[in-house]
Amino acid sequence: MASTTALQPSPEFRKALIERGGGTAAKCYQCATCSSVCKLSPEGAPFPRRQMLWAQWGLSDRLAADPAAWLCHQCNDCSVRCPRGARPGDVLQAVRSLAVEALAFPAFLGRWVAHAGTTWPLLLGLPILFWVALLAATGLLHVPPDFHAYEQLVPHGLIYAVFLPMAGFVMFASFTGGRRLWHALGNGVSRSG
Repeated sequence: MASTTALQPSPEFRKALIERGGGTAAKCYQCATCSSVCKLSPEGAPFPRRQMLWAQWGLSDRLAADPAAWLCHQCNDCSVRCPRGARPGDVLQAVRSLAVEALAFPAFLGRWVAHAGTTWPLLLGLPILFWVALLAATGLLHVPPDFHAYEQLVPHGLIYAVFLPMAGFVMFASFTGGRRLWHALGNGVSRSG
């Protein structure tokens, strides 16, 4: 007797996909034009056709566990040749965007970057405010009359004092996000090295 697999469609995922520009997935009628024109499509694997089907169904868990979504570098050959205008490249970009937001560490930075169209004042303004506040706190918020070198504005020691901890934080955040991605990819699939 054949085993059955329960599908868990997610209406929230479909809504989020539409908000990210992947709403055209609903236009796909599985003609496989995208798979036939994609130079990255592995032989015998329906990429990106399979991912388009999963996106239509709202199978976020399958898409999250599928490393193929990361194959696409959005050359848009598939989108240009799609007879229905389903734009598979944009759909896969939306899928990757949702994955990055879900796996980012810290989560609030993932949300800010994912919604950069509206959060750009925070993304640009907070670092500027940080440096202004730091320079004001150290008494360096002024341009010396005999200015001739950048170090007179911001001493190298202060740059290193900020850069080294931030570089450590970025490495930790990258490792944490990468580890989350690794665990999400192929979830439930055995790996061999």
